[in-house]
Amino acid sequence: MKSNIFIKYQTKDSGGFDLTTIGESFIGMDSNLKDFFELSGIDGELLVKTEKISEGSVLTHQVIHLATSMPFHDIRELLDFLYVVGAAEYKIGSDFFQAFGSGYKTVNDFFKENPLILASIELFLGYYFTKLMDAASSQKNGPKSDNSNRNIPMRYANGLHRMILEGKFRRTLKPIVEGSASEIIIGNNLELKDSSQINSANFENYLPEEEKILPELGNGTTHTFLGELLAIQSTKGEVLKFRIHNIDERFNLFTAYPADGMNTENYIQYYKKAVNITAQVIRDSLYKKPELQILSIELTQRDMFEGK
Repeated sequence: MKSNIFIKYQTKDSGGFDLTTIGESFIGMDSNLKDFFELSGIDGELLVKTEKISEGSVLTHQVIHLATSMPFHDIRELLDFLYVVGAAEYKIGSDFFQAFGSGYKTVNDFFKENPLILASIELFLGYYFTKLMDAASSQKNGPKSDNSNRNIPMRYANGLHRMILEGKFRRTLKPIVEGSASEIIIGNNLELKDSSQINSANFENYLPEEEKILPELGNGTTHTFLGELLAIQSTKGEVLKFRIHNIDERFNLFTAYPADGMNTENYIQYYKKAVNITAQVIRDSLYKKPELQILSIELTQRDMFEGK
């Protein structure tokens, strides 16, 4: 029986998605699923294939295949997996091994007496991945096996905590960090019921502290920057693009908005010029690039291109 997982990227507006950013997230998500699979202790080869990409909000349908005849050899790993994916299956497994003791019955014995559970391991994977993605959101500050409805074995909690500290979710969350997506939803059914949802309210929980972007630029603070006006956009709102100097090159391209009472036309004279910008920082997270609300702008005393 094949297992399914559906991944939906919800756009913030009708502006569409940046393909490079979404592609990075696909790669990150594939890596996360493989990490989750490794945590399960399943002995086999995981094959994840994208079967369909729907229009509108990007919705991918991943088909999961498990190439193995005996997925578990360790009793604890089997019971941990069953604990996450099904209360009934876990009780069957727990009762089976408690009745005989682990020294008398093996995983192979269990599957011989419960062939339907063996046949369902692959089917359970979609739900398992969804559950672990959700549970990861509560593991940043230390592994927790008991947290509301995210109950997972401590072995999984330790693994998820380690994934966060190692920045394993960085690529997956790139569309949210860069603002091209408002939400990533992961579920094992097309209706996305009982799904894991990553959005502006919780995405920080998946990222280590060192992933903060220019944390010295707090929301609402005012700063003066030296930069260059690179682009003027008015088709989808009044927006300006600046390259700010003396900033980490990874983050030195800033979106800025005209000062009150101004529009982009008022800034044409500054295009490709070196300017001093006094602006207020706009941001809702230290893990996203800040934006600027211009308060004032002026040419530097010497044009940066002068004499070139």
